[in-house]
Parts: sequence; C-alpha cells; structure tokens
Amino acid sequence: MKEGKLHRVYLALNPQELENLEFSGACATIVDEEFLKANNFPELGGLHGEDREIAEDTALYQAAARSRHLQSAASEPRLVVAVAETAAELQSRLGEPGEYSLSRPVPLEEVVSFHVSEAVTESDSPEGNTSESEADGLTSAGVELPSLLWFDVSELELVREFLGITPNR
Repeated sequence: MKEGKLHRVYLALNPQELENLEFSGACATIVDEEFLKANNFPELGGLHGEDREIAEDTALYQAAARSRHLQSAASEPRLVVAVAETAAELQSRLGEPGEYSLSRPVPLEEVVSFHVSEAVTESDSPEGNTSESEADGLTSAGVELPSLLWFDVSELELVREFLGITPNR
C-alpha cells in the first residue's frame, strides 16, 4: 500500500519500545479485504456496526498475540498494542492476510491509543510460547488472551509507569 492514504494499524510492540517516541512494530495488522476474508467477515463495503467492531477487536487481539510472540523469552510478558492512524507505506507480508511491515516508524503524533495487559502467565496462554505463525490463530483457536487495558495516547507516561519503563530522553 502506498504512502499517503491514511490507515488504521494495530502495532504489536515489545514494552521496551515505549521508551521511545516512535514505534516500529514488528508487524502491523490492518482490517482490509484480505484480513476480512481470512477471518470470515463481510467485505469491507458491507462491514458496518457490530461487524466492524468485532473485526477491529479481532485485529487488536491478533496484534496482542504477536506482541506475546515478540516476548517469547520473557517470564512475565506484557501484551502491548499501539493503535495508529498512519500514512506510512505498507509492505504486505506474504501468506499473512491483513499483516504488513511499515516503511518507517510511526511517530507518537500518529498513535491514537495503547492497549496493555497485566503480566501474562503460562496459564493465560495454554499453548506456552507460540511461533509467529501460531500467533495468528490464537484467538480463532479459542485460546483466551488476557483483557487489554485501554489508554489514550495522552496517557503515555501512565502506560510507562504501569509497565515499569523509564523513557529515553
């Protein structure tokens, strides 16, 4: 996807990425036609109301599952997703519907909100440490991810404090 068009992206983050004021995100999830088809939603033109909300929640939790994967070595990982409205160019990740790599980091000015879990334990993720390809299927396979707490972008300092992170200045 070309730079210039605004996209809502769900960025899977490692908590340490919140030390900075721009976010690269290993992977950006977007609710696009491929994502909708792969997740059995109506086409984009027919996606309204509750269907749209469910599709966006699915994208959010898919990004959260990827955040878990990014922290596979952590004993108590914290799921972190940044939701942004960005015009960055997006490079499709082959074989992964709705998954893209970003052409540039997303600055804080483009972030709308953060979604963060409390510490995740093995009991929260019965599958243990999952591979990246398995991360996509976590919610569709019925594996419960913990609830995510919502923070407005203006609450970044509170998010950092909640995660025990000292920002880079």
